[in-house]
Amino acid sequence: MKKIWLSFLLAAVMLLAPVALIGCEGGENGGTKLAITPSELEMEQYEEATLSVNKEGTVTWSSSDPMVVRVSDGVITSVKMGNAVITAQVGEETATCDVTVIRATKSRSLILSDEEVSLHLGVDGGDSKTVTAELKESGSTLQNVNYVWASSDPAVAEVRNGNITAVASGNTVITVSTTYKGQAFAKEIAVSVRDWAHDDGGMALLESASTSELASYDGDVTALGFEEGTQVTQFTVNDGATALWNNRVLAEGATDSAGNHLYTRMIFDLALSEPLTGDMVFWIYDKVYTYHEGTIPALDLDFGVIVYDKATGEVFTGKMETGKVYTFVVKLNQPSEDNKSWGLSFAQDTVVYFANTVCCNEDYYQDQFGGLDQPSEPFTDVYFVYGDSLEVLVGPNEEGWFEQTFAANDLWTKRVYLGTKEWTTINHYIAMKERYDYYCFDIIFKDNIAGAIWTGGYALMIGADGTFTKETVGGAIEKGDIYVYDESGSDVTGQPLQANTVYSFKVKIQKEADGVYQNLSTGIGLNQGTIWLKEPYFMKQENVDPGEETPEPEPEPEPEPGDGEKVALGGMVCGDSQATLTETQREGYEGWFEQTFDSSADLWGKRVYGFDSDHSFIAMREYAYYGFDIVFVDNFADALIWNGTELTIGVSEGKFNAAAGDLFVYDAEGNDVTGEVLQTGVAYTLKIKLYGVDGNNIGLGLNGAGTLLVKSPYLTNK
Repeated sequence: MKKIWLSFLLAAVMLLAPVALIGCEGGENGGTKLAITPSELEMEQYEEATLSVNKEGTVTWSSSDPMVVRVSDGVITSVKMGNAVITAQVGEETATCDVTVIRATKSRSLILSDEEVSLHLGVDGGDSKTVTAELKESGSTLQNVNYVWASSDPAVAEVRNGNITAVASGNTVITVSTTYKGQAFAKEIAVSVRDWAHDDGGMALLESASTSELASYDGDVTALGFEEGTQVTQFTVNDGATALWNNRVLAEGATDSAGNHLYTRMIFDLALSEPLTGDMVFWIYDKVYTYHEGTIPALDLDFGVIVYDKATGEVFTGKMETGKVYTFVVKLNQPSEDNKSWGLSFAQDTVVYFANTVCCNEDYYQDQFGGLDQPSEPFTDVYFVYGDSLEVLVGPNEEGWFEQTFAANDLWTKRVYLGTKEWTTINHYIAMKERYDYYCFDIIFKDNIAGAIWTGGYALMIGADGTFTKETVGGAIEKGDIYVYDESGSDVTGQPLQANTVYSFKVKIQKEADGVYQNLSTGIGLNQGTIWLKEPYFMKQENVDPGEETPEPEPEPEPEPGDGEKVALGGMVCGDSQATLTETQREGYEGWFEQTFDSSADLWGKRVYGFDSDHSFIAMREYAYYGFDIVFVDNFADALIWNGTELTIGVSEGKFNAAAGDLFVYDAEGNDVTGEVLQTGVAYTLKIKLYGVDGNNIGLGLNGAGTLLVKSPYLTNK
């Protein structure tokens, strides 16, 4: 019986022996052979995949070409098109995975909420602004992306997780960068920091030849109208009548040594020791404001100087008194480079007192004063007023007309303009300019026609022959400055006016582009004679009916989007600053422009593209393609092309990875070589599809050191 069991046992062992040998094949000790899963892999550029091995233990990973595929702890990242072998090693065993990287089809772009930031320094420290970054892939925002923020000058502005904080006056550049699945992105934010308010100084004399004196006042400040404890400076004016210019004072720190203003406003409190009998004169860059005997006019101010009653906080007009404090808000205008002049002076020997001197920007002014209160509703009950005194025009007569008669030299003092029940201060002028585009009325010139119409900017001069010219700007009336209609409603703009004829005037209210109200005067006056007026009202631009006009000759149009012709752009520029590229000195490349990239850090900031004043990024949206001629002088350096809202096109080993239709490449003979391997030192023409133009995502840059030659930028739809 034992022999039988031994026979069965021996047979079983013989049957099992081959299976064990197969399982140990390739193993160091007869175990399973090391293998990577998967053993072959095809992946797009800038993607990740995870590899695994079938054995426990410490695994050492390596790539045959890290420029194509990188590997770390089994996670591989495809960097550029090509082939690489990933090797895993456990002990003495190795296994491999063959990886092929193909052209990327997904588009990614780094989008910032702001690319320019202005910050101010306040009395309580610098303000801050948070900029957000989004990495988008084919229109969708990617999650769990780590961004690196850095400031080129932390002494000016610091940044932490996108929050930029002002430290000191100056300029700096904030760079935000990230790498996602091997693809690097970087963008810059231009940051300027200016003092929000500077209150460390007082008033200073501008001329060393001055005989006047500034000194600390140690008397009873409350008797002057100041609050107890206020630090007051006494300004003793000597030779005021004869040395007006030499006795100018200005807030310390308002300008630099060259006379350029550093702030938009200076603010100070002023009190008088006696009533002024001479002029108080402000020089503000190229403007002069003269207040006779300390009288602040109710109208005809251009907001270069606004005066407040310190006690009430209300805008002050009238003659200044002793025992009261007035706050002066002076706008530091700087509209030109000629005739720089600054300062405040008095044309009499007197003593005045200054306190609470501040140099500031608009934020501080708005915070402290709230700006000028403006009526919230449209103007109602519009009527005619005249002169600086806002006298209501008498009338109407039996025919419904209001009458105004001008003697010689009454042109300004009796000018007629539109008033409302809300017109109590100069605030009305601001509201008028913000809410309306034209002021309108009917008019009859009863005898003489010569006079002027003030528009809130320049004046329209009416000649004795009834024709208009424009003051100070070359004389030509521009379309839209004024519309004139006859009694039948026909447009007679440009035709000579006639006496005793009914006209309807629509006068354009001039508005400065920067929001600064340089001149607020409106109204009509005659050199001599009588006018009748009625039907005063305001209008918005969209409601102005210019009537039948003779169309002006149309210029030859540029090819419209859709006609397929090339539209040449003015020149090649680079970066966000749109700096013009320098023409190359290379022999044989006359007319080409050169751009050199020192490293990958120049990828965005030195990118090249075509641009001119007639084709902004917005105008480019109307076209399907943009392009230019290009020579890659030495290498392709992983070039990237931005083609609009989000898409980018990369180059690897001389081939662009653009999807079909996104990029066309032509050789010097015009042959289509799209998709072929390009050569350095050879001229090509690029035609790049535009996917809208969001911001400034346009251009071509090198992601490393290299040089480009470019020329002939264009737009097209074909």
